[in-house]
Amino acid sequence: MSKTFAREMLIGAHDRAEYFYLLVDPLAGYDEYARIGVPRLQESLGEEVMTVVARADLAHEPNSCPRLVALSAPGMPPNVELVDASIRHSEQEAGYDRRYVCGWLSSAEHPYSLAAYIEQQCVVETRRGSQFIPFFEPMRLELLSATSTADANVLRGPVRDWLYPNASGVITRLPQARADAQRISEAGLTVQVGAPWVVRLLAAWRAAQADELAYTPARWRGPSLLPPDAASRAYGQLLDAGDLGLTDFEDQLVFALHRLFIHPRLDAYPQVRSAIARAAAGEASLASQFETVSDAMWAQIVATLS
Repeated sequence: MSKTFAREMLIGAHDRAEYFYLLVDPLAGYDEYARIGVPRLQESLGEEVMTVVARADLAHEPNSCPRLVALSAPGMPPNVELVDASIRHSEQEAGYDRRYVCGWLSSAEHPYSLAAYIEQQCVVETRRGSQFIPFFEPMRLELLSATSTADANVLRGPVRDWLYPNASGVITRLPQARADAQRISEAGLTVQVGAPWVVRLLAAWRAAQADELAYTPARWRGPSLLPPDAASRAYGQLLDAGDLGLTDFEDQLVFALHRLFIHPRLDAYPQVRSAIARAAAGEASLASQFETVSDAMWAQIVATLS
């Protein structure tokens, strides 16, 4: 996605009658001298345009909580310089596990009201009591949207247009749908439990993309870092690993990565299937078994499956 197209997409998402917000998360880390770092934004825009989105799990660390930054007020155009700076920052952290730039929101809602709404939707009731789940984090939002558009729209609430950088670094629009529910569904919450493992798998997948191997037909070769649906595909592969009897996360990670990078039907090959069975039985880790497979053998396996 070109910077010009990204800027047009973001500016076009703003309704002139509404606020246009940049949502940033200091907890992800950032260069304090960055143009859209919290200190620089305070200097250039003033403290009054920045609203804290309180996190129940960070009650004693307000400086680590997300910020809603009003890039424009109703009736005013967005600050193009800051929009461009946010695009550049988002592109620079495309390969990071966590993102400082979480999204761009157009809403008529006052900053304090919108911050309170986002905070409220992130507090969910579980068997262990109340829990704060940061649904606004891009990867979590991508998972939420992929599994249930209705759930994603519960989070949207008073936000007319919500855009965020997906796992491949591309600015993505949260799809609209009618949201009758007031809370995220149980199914949506179940998917979120696996979010940390998806983050690890995505990091491993990005790293694997640097390997130019001849026997990897499944390797992503598109213009972006990862496929547009990378987060949901990663989650699906982890589920498949569990369905095959792999209970150790490292085994699940190794299985999912090899299937994403080498061949989608890798487990159909007898030798691979036997390795999975041994790992599931606790006899040997999948990683230790795959390490003994030569490049020539992987090429032969792929040729057999193709």
